[in-house]
Amino acid sequence: MQISSELDTSNAYIGEVIKWSIIIEGSDSINYKFPILSIDNDSKKIKQLISPKITKNKIDFEIISWDTGRFITPSYSIEILDDNGEIDFLMIAPPQEYSILSILSTLDDKNFRPLKGPVPV
Repeated sequence: MQISSELDTSNAYIGEVIKWSIIIEGSDSINYKFPILSIDNDSKKIKQLISPKITKNKIDFEIISWDTGRFITPSYSIEILDDNGEIDFLMIAPPQEYSILSILSTLDDKNFRPLKGPVPV
């Protein structure tokens, strides 16, 4: 049994969605479970995608980052189950590195802009 971890891109801008996939191969006779992963804080949001086309050997996540820099996907382990459905051991998915860039570096006018006041609600 083999686990792979893939990102659809290794470079994104602040607020853009990165798709992270974890795939299991050669697992026909092994019972396993994908644990739920959910992260939502000031710098990053990661949520599991629920798609109509669910495959048994793959799980997809969306990663959205609000800070610039180089990051690594969080630690994620597949639960390998014994004959009773209990966790026998964990297999760790390989981490992937990605960079979040500021869109300001792509603009022609890099000067500061005036602050905007609050918007009435």
